[in-house]
Amino acid sequence: GTSYNPSYEDHQDLLGEAVAEELKREEERKKVNKALRRERRRKAKKRKRERLEQEAKQAAEEQNSSSSSESSSDDEASASKEYISNSFSKKLTTSERNRIKRRKLEVRKERSKLRKERREKRFNEIDDIIQELDQKDEEQKKRLEE
Repeated sequence: GTSYNPSYEDHQDLLGEAVAEELKREEERKKVNKALRRERRRKAKKRKRERLEQEAKQAAEEQNSSSSSESSSDDEASASKEYISNSFSKKLTTSERNRIKRRKLEVRKERSKLRKERREKRFNEIDDIIQELDQKDEEQKKRLEE
């Protein structure tokens, strides 16, 4: 316990201890935050690298499956692999960034087109099912009337 009316030196000692504790806590918070930021950056880089690798694989697969000549698809596949390996060691040129943007846009359009086709197919299936049900209802009504 401390006295209700401590001397000036005792009061300064207590304040010094409290400040020291707070500084220690603040240092620990800084260490933890620094470690968390480092971990987040590492994970973000890893996710970015994986995403780029996946996009490059998709581009290479689509190029291989397309009707373009084999030599050009091999060149682009090797270029995409080269891009992955060099993407973290060199800065991209404007043309490379534009090519990547165009590729991303193409992929988005293709996915959108596929989703739209699937949706239309489902709607057509629903229409067919409705027609079948209507026919069955008519047949049942005819049977009941007879």
